[in-house]
Amino acid sequence: MRQPGSGIKLIICDMDGTLLNSGHRISKRSLKAFDEARKAGIRITICSGRIYPMLEAYVKELDIKEPVITANGAALVDPSSRSVLWSCPLPGEDALKLMEYCKANHMDYSALGMERCFFSGNSIRIKKFQEYNRIASQAGLPGMDLLFFDENHNCISSMDVLKILIHELSPGDLEGARAFIQNNTNLQFTSSESTLLDVSARGVDKGLGVRKLAEMLNLHKSQICVFGDYLNDLPMFREAGFPIAMGNSSRELKKAAAHITCTNDEDGVAAAIEKYIL
Repeated sequence: MRQPGSGIKLIICDMDGTLLNSGHRISKRSLKAFDEARKAGIRITICSGRIYPMLEAYVKELDIKEPVITANGAALVDPSSRSVLWSCPLPGEDALKLMEYCKANHMDYSALGMERCFFSGNSIRIKKFQEYNRIASQAGLPGMDLLFFDENHNCISSMDVLKILIHELSPGDLEGARAFIQNNTNLQFTSSESTLLDVSARGVDKGLGVRKLAEMLNLHKSQICVFGDYLNDLPMFREAGFPIAMGNSSRELKKAAAHITCTNDEDGVAAAIEKYIL
């Protein structure tokens, strides 16, 4: 019988809550496991809800050569050139409609793209991006341009918005935003944290990103292993022959997994690579 993990040619790993520990760092054990996987001829990459500029320091640390899946599947980026190989940004009219709703309801919201990110004046979530800029600086990389929206959101008129992020400031914020999106736009949403709403173009999710990458690399679903921890990882679990959930994963993700490993603070990714793939 085929052993679990045999025949794997590509490992795709989520970042927050999965490969990154609670200190937002990659452990030495994980780095070693990826190096050993490469020596065995296995390709390594990332599939994250983050936009590429917020992943670049980790891409450098992991020495990733394969295309990186970013913004919950909205873009595939070549790490060697930073060029976008494929993308599906939000339709401009729908993006503007949602941002006007968020502004009118005093929400914490942002529009994220490859070159710059815009935030509402009351944003708390911007602190996460500022924290990443410090990590990038330590790695010798430039930080992201973190800017604030103008009065009428004209700043995004010539920008490819890959994702709108809504952070819950008050109870009911996300519930209201979900209802508005469903009833008034051609957008869709998922969640990467309990207090966040990740909004993308309709049909875009991590599963689409995995399919696009598999096509580029000429790989079959059975040759792909994915790691994840939250609801936005469910679509990519359906596109992989060997989906592995972290010990800290949501209940729904654990049900969809072929295996459940240790938590992100217990080197769960490395443990599963060592046990099942190497």
